[in-house]
Amino acid sequence: MGEIDISERPGGVRVVRLNRPDRLNAPTPDMVRLITEAMEAGQDHRAIVIIGSGRGFCAPFGQKMTKQVYRANADASSLEEALQLENCTQILANATADAAEARAAFLEKRRPGFTGR
Repeated sequence: MGEIDISERPGGVRVVRLNRPDRLNAPTPDMVRLITEAMEAGQDHRAIVIIGSGRGFCAPFGQKMTKQVYRANADASSLEEALQLENCTQILANATADAAEARAAFLEKRRPGFTGR
């Protein structure tokens, strides 16, 4: 099994499993690309479910990932390619529990209670 495992379930459901449990499934640029491809190829599916292996669904982007995304954007062959990569990373970053907590805390004008998830 690689960093991403894609399977099909009955009823038109595609399951994308993040498989880096030793890193709490923190995405790499290759994982972001594979997830994007899986989502684009799955447009005829009823649902696409993203799950994580091990004890964590998906850790926030680390410093290494941030540098890799920056370099990938700098090396993009077109503005459209760079914007697509940026869009994918924003989707993944905002899917964390801490991102939801940050938004709720902002709207409620309180300090956030981050859990690292």
